Amino acid sequence: MRGQGKSDIPVEPGAFDKVVAGTLDSHAKDIADLIGMFPVPPVIVAHSFGGLIAMSYILNTSPTNASNGSDGHPPISGVALLSSVPPSGNKFLVKRYFQKDIMLSIKVTW
Repeated sequence: MRGQGKSDIPVEPGAFDKVVAGTLDSHAKDIADLIGMFPVPPVIVAHSFGGLIAMSYILNTSPTNASNGSDGHPPISGVALLSSVPPSGNKFLVKRYFQKDIMLSIKVTW
C-alpha cells in the first residue's frame, strides 16, 4: 500500500511537500489492484486498521462484481476481521483512555 513499508511516499496534490499515507479509499484501491491479479477471489484477513480498510473495500464491492468483475472492486471469497477498528473510528476509545490515565496514555502513544 502506498506510503507503507518501502513503498513510494505520495505527496498530496497542491501542497508543498505534504506527505500523506493515503485515505481509506486509496488503500482500498491498492488492495483492489492486488486482488485483481489473483486468478480466483481470495479471502482477506485484516487486523486493526487493516480491518477498517477491508470494510471500506467491502462497501465498494457489489454483488454485480461477483458475476462480471465490474462496477467497483474485484470480488473476494470472504473476509476475517481481527481486532479491527470499528467503522465509526476509535476516537471515543482513545478519549476514554486519555481521561482514565493521561500519563500512561502519553507513554503508550509516544
